[in-house]
Amino acid sequence: MSLKIIQFIIIIILSIIPFGFIIFYVYKKDLHKEPKKLVLFVFLLGMLSALCNTFFSFFNNFSLANKSTTNMNIYELIIYSFLFVAFIEELFKFIFIYLSSYHFKEFDETYDILVYAITTHLGFAFFENIFYLADTLINYSNIQTFTTMIFRSLSAVPIHAVCGIYMGYFLSLAKIYKVADERYYMLINILYSIIIPIIIHGLYDFLLSYLANTNDVIFGFGIILYLVFIYFTGFMRVKKSANNNFNLKFNNKSCPKCLNKTIGSYCPNCGCKQV
Repeated sequence: MSLKIIQFIIIIILSIIPFGFIIFYVYKKDLHKEPKKLVLFVFLLGMLSALCNTFFSFFNNFSLANKSTTNMNIYELIIYSFLFVAFIEELFKFIFIYLSSYHFKEFDETYDILVYAITTHLGFAFFENIFYLADTLINYSNIQTFTTMIFRSLSAVPIHAVCGIYMGYFLSLAKIYKVADERYYMLINILYSIIIPIIIHGLYDFLLSYLANTNDVIFGFGIILYLVFIYFTGFMRVKKSANNNFNLKFNNKSCPKCLNKTIGSYCPNCGCKQV
């Protein structure tokens, strides 16, 4: 076996590890496991949403979208990162999640949608990884390919997962309010399920693009702190949602804001008035 083939296999394994780890962690937290075939299905839907995003990006004619980030000023970077990258990508993922997972009959517990949303986002990230891997293998050396996959494993893949965490979390709240026949709060949380991931994703892309343009070491440390904070809070949200999971088909007394089990008119944890 040649050295190039061995290097290629190592790169493939390194690109798969973060997906397996995150899905295993999220799936393990679910006491009532979702059907594995359904989890695989939403993963493939995530890949399909990435394919749709790729086609959209290929055919759009916006001048800013086709301009190199190295030639953009800070205002153009903000518009590009939040509108042409984060908004479009998260919108495609949301559409696929809302039209499928959100209406699954298997979505009968609040934690379920987190499993589906995170898996969908990871499917999207997996498709992106294949795209980046193919591009770097064709146009660059194996060292550059290795560096690219390590970087994406440590930053881009977890960021997609965190976006899935918050999209799933707010969709779970939306479902609670739907069951409670509170249409206004249901729509508010559906809106949050799009806005929050866009902010997280857009800020990540903006910070990376700005760093690439300035090469500011201190700014680079700031990005690392941002990533650590986002990862920690995101996965703490998974743990909390799993611990406060409850069945949507029964008359549970659980707070629609923080998901803590409660009795009475107000939540003892956050003080939210119960619906």
